[in-house]
Amino acid sequence: MRLANLLPKTLRRSPISPSNETNKQRVIHHWAYLRDWWNTRNDEETLSSMYHLRRLADELPLELQVFILRDDECRHTKVAYPPGYVPVFDPYHLQTLENITYLEQPTEKLRVIVAEAKERIAIETNMAEARASAAKVPSDNQEQQMVQIPDVQIVNYKIGNINYSKVGLSNLANRARQRFFFILAAEEILDALVEPETQKKLNNAWYVEQSGTTRGYLYVSNDEVKLSPPILFSFVVDVQASRIRRCEICEDYFWAGRKDKKVCSARCGATRRKRNERERYFEIKMGARKVKQSGKKRTSKARLQSGVTKKGK
Repeated sequence: MRLANLLPKTLRRSPISPSNETNKQRVIHHWAYLRDWWNTRNDEETLSSMYHLRRLADELPLELQVFILRDDECRHTKVAYPPGYVPVFDPYHLQTLENITYLEQPTEKLRVIVAEAKERIAIETNMAEARASAAKVPSDNQEQQMVQIPDVQIVNYKIGNINYSKVGLSNLANRARQRFFFILAAEEILDALVEPETQKKLNNAWYVEQSGTTRGYLYVSNDEVKLSPPILFSFVVDVQASRIRRCEICEDYFWAGRKDKKVCSARCGATRRKRNERERYFEIKMGARKVKQSGKKRTSKARLQSGVTKKGK
């Protein structure tokens, strides 16, 4: 829910609609960037889409930037046998679980993580540009090729105290895209759970399949073979769907501890009461609602009608 609530309203499926035509057009452009221009097959294609990746990431809250951009793919990790450091790979997209743990970190630490992630993207971009330049060099001029592509031979680099192997700009960008789709898929699932036609919306979910986190895997525990649910679904499996709700005021998703709870916080509750008061005042002013007499006045009137006076009492 935290990830989905950090998502800008323009990228959610919630009922809030943009207030003007400019914002509506902006939303359409976002969908186009995410679905098409950010999806690349090689480093050369990725180079032309990096502007959109950077632009979209910079518009997001800092926590989401960390979640999307931080990537340990091909990070050098120490192993016992054979002794030494080897690059690690992430076929099950466990990076999403790692990055979720950073949502509560201090702002300064988040900025450092984002800066290091952008530095890695810059290094991979430089290598991709070098390869693209090398491809344009005539094949009969070997000496010129060697002069223009020295960076292509660099396969390892260091950021801070961490060593990485070259992972490829396309791979790095598409993994970031999938983590962004993980957020959109999470909001897509929550949106379905708070609506009447839940199953229909779940069946039509688009970002769920694009997130790359719908693969489960087998593991052994206490001599029993078990199935781990896909990462995206592990957060909602066996959860009581009716307790997941969308706040009537801010439209954030929240867990309803009480069945009659309609808002996510005390602040939204106060806003709801003020809105209801203004609505009642407007209805009274327009004559659509009658003013209710206080209990004290009704009691006095009833006493007078029954012939009971203060003196008699």
